[in-house]
Amino acid sequence: SFGAFGPALAHAQEALRIATTIEHQEWIAATNGAVGHLYLLLLEPDRAVAYLEAGVAGAQRLSSMIWTGYLTPYLALAYLLRREFPRAEAALEIILPRDQEPGNFFERQAARIWGELALAQGEAARALTIAEQLIVSAPGDDHQPIPHLLTLKGEALLALKRLEEAAEALENAKLGAEQRQAPSILWRIHR
Repeated sequence: SFGAFGPALAHAQEALRIATTIEHQEWIAATNGAVGHLYLLLLEPDRAVAYLEAGVAGAQRLSSMIWTGYLTPYLALAYLLRREFPRAEAALEIILPRDQEPGNFFERQAARIWGELALAQGEAARALTIAEQLIVSAPGDDHQPIPHLLTLKGEALLALKRLEEAAEALENAKLGAEQRQAPSILWRIHR
């Protein structure tokens, strides 16, 4: 969360080693997911896919809807970074069919990745619609800017050549990332 990827990766790999040594299947799935997520943040999708596939497979063997729901959107995002759009779609369909409204946290994560996928496939208007729907339906009343959603909105607006609106969305995303002390998304926003 705080961008200290070196120590995070060392801890996650040690956690995976321990989980594997004690043969704790749930922790193995979770720590494979943690290592995969870190590689995703490091923009190393090939390594991310290997760990995330292992994590999702372990979660499915355990019939763990929680770990499957948590890790699968990250796996879809790794496929997206590799431009393997059919694999990303297939992974997302496990959690949330393409046109279904999300009903829980995991489905909201999948919906956001559906938006990222739409943007990558040149469907900026669809990506914008998804981002806006997720923003207005966000649970809670604190209305803190949600950086991932606002970044998706800003990038979709950029693709649609709506530059002033894009700048506003990205400034709000930046504010949300700063409030959350989340440098990895802040770096993406600056890019």
